[in-house]
Amino acid sequence: MASKMNNKALLQRLRKIKALIVKGWTRNYFATNKNGRPIDYQSRGAVNFCLLGAIRRVCKSDHLKYSESVSFIRRNDYSIADFNDKQRSNKPIIALLDKAIAR
Repeated sequence: MASKMNNKALLQRLRKIKALIVKGWTRNYFATNKNGRPIDYQSRGAVNFCLLGAIRRVCKSDHLKYSESVSFIRRNDYSIADFNDKQRSNKPIIALLDKAIAR
């Protein structure tokens, strides 16, 4: 039963992460403000997030939730930061999250 609770919580986190990326995406920084300037991902002014920034924002300072989310999203031996920063749009990031959510 606890496993189902954890899976449900993980799924909820993944959906929140996806919502942040859909709303506003960036690369090369965890987060940027409405003017595209780097800003702390926890700041109220943060409106665009890279994948790791979105994960950090949703998981706050809970390292277990952060690690679990990263491990579940990352299926291969690639860096999430590198994957994010090589993209030209948020579409591959959203596709990656959709695959994780569908599992």
